[in-house]
Amino acid sequence: KGLQLVPAAAAAAAKADPLRLDIVDLVAKHDLEDWVGDALGMLSPRQFDDVIFPLSKMDRPRNPNGFILSRIKSVVPLEQRVDMFIRINDLGEGVVDRLGTLSAEQLEAAMDSGLLIQGANNPSGVAMKRITMALKTVKARG
Repeated sequence: KGLQLVPAAAAAAAKADPLRLDIVDLVAKHDLEDWVGDALGMLSPRQFDDVIFPLSKMDRPRNPNGFILSRIKSVVPLEQRVDMFIRINDLGEGVVDRLGTLSAEQLEAAMDSGLLIQGANNPSGVAMKRITMALKTVKARG
């Protein structure tokens, strides 16, 4: 899993998809986690540029993964981020169906702790718990 390519494979991938080589280089240069590279690979070329451009104008951020995720959140529409959340975590059909019933505010709350469900043996179960908590949180806000 991830975007780890050997140099020859990276060159071949670049001919097929130049953006993929940019992602491989970016992941290596900024020591990003592989799943962040996967998320970047789900962006259009324009979105990719909008997410990455500020990175080129600054010294290495303290938390490069967090910086990229923050940029994705500000650039990428909610519906696309939900799709990324589903794909990155390989969520089950039941979770996908449940996400489809949520309002925009509830979706944002369910993904508030990030696109990746970390360290879970059952990401779908964790996602369902996030959904339940999001429903309670949004309802409490009124």
